Amino acid sequence: MSAGKPRSDPSSIRCAMRSLTASIQRHIAWIATGGTIAGAGTGTVYAAGTYDAETLLARLGLVPPLPLRPSEPYRIDSKDATPAHWRQLRDALQMALAAPDCAGAVISHGTDTLEETAAVLALTLPAPVPVVLTGAMHPADDPHADGPANLVAAFDLIARNALPAGVWLAFAGRVFAALGVRKVHTTALAAFADPTLDGEKAKILSAMAPPLLPFPDPWPEVALLPCTAWDDPNTLSAARARGAAAAVLLAPGNGSLPDVWHKAIRDAVHAGLCVVRASRCGWGAVTPHPLDEALGTVPAGKLSAAQARVAAAIVIAATNDPSRRRTLWQHVLS
Repeated sequence: MSAGKPRSDPSSIRCAMRSLTASIQRHIAWIATGGTIAGAGTGTVYAAGTYDAETLLARLGLVPPLPLRPSEPYRIDSKDATPAHWRQLRDALQMALAAPDCAGAVISHGTDTLEETAAVLALTLPAPVPVVLTGAMHPADDPHADGPANLVAAFDLIARNALPAGVWLAFAGRVFAALGVRKVHTTALAAFADPTLDGEKAKILSAMAPPLLPFPDPWPEVALLPCTAWDDPNTLSAARARGAAAAVLLAPGNGSLPDVWHKAIRDAVHAGLCVVRASRCGWGAVTPHPLDEALGTVPAGKLSAAQARVAAAIVIAATNDPSRRRTLWQHVLS
């Protein structure tokens, strides 16, 4: 009689399964970049970006729903952010998201330029899982610090698989898609809003996100110019002379272009400058107008002037073909 195969020990199988499960346990990548949320001080007198991620987590006493893998590509006050910082952040995210057990990423960020960072990542970052930006209006030392609640909400969204892949902002109990969001208040806790899209619609439409574009290298100059009847239209030609590849016009109302600016705009577009009509209003989209066809401008659509500036740089760097740029711009606004 031949000997049968030895039976496996059930306890050893369970141990092996536990070991395997532990080795592939889901985690959250936490990319800390400084900002008010990591600030030392209280009220409006504080030093942004004082605490590193691990110190901040200990000070706030947070218990995340999944293990965290923190990293810190830089630690700054976000008012000082430049395209060089955006590249560092994007590189750090790509490395973090490459881990097969990464459930998503949370980025703690200053609020001053959070909308610009959101636009950069939405347009250039391949995100197979949710990437959630958040921040705070009060520093970590403040007795009314809002950072802990915002961080917990961002971690929880990822742990619960509550969002599809893509770039998001979680702030003051609300969730926004990255493109279209803007800072609408200087001091209120609910400092961010999207005037064109609520969170639920954003989730539904996330599958219609624009195609990803390359991160610009080098980053083209895009001028942000006030555009009223008492501003000098010659600032457009001056910006072009300085090497600007595009200009975002901060115009009244629905991106309304004063008559005195029409010739300067037409000449600038003819010379190769991309000109975007944005609004100095804090709320509402800039819609298409017959002047766009007449002058060669493009409307900012749902984007704030700050996000339109970022998007213009990315679109311009992607192609030299004016017609292709217009097509890409339409995709960005869709």
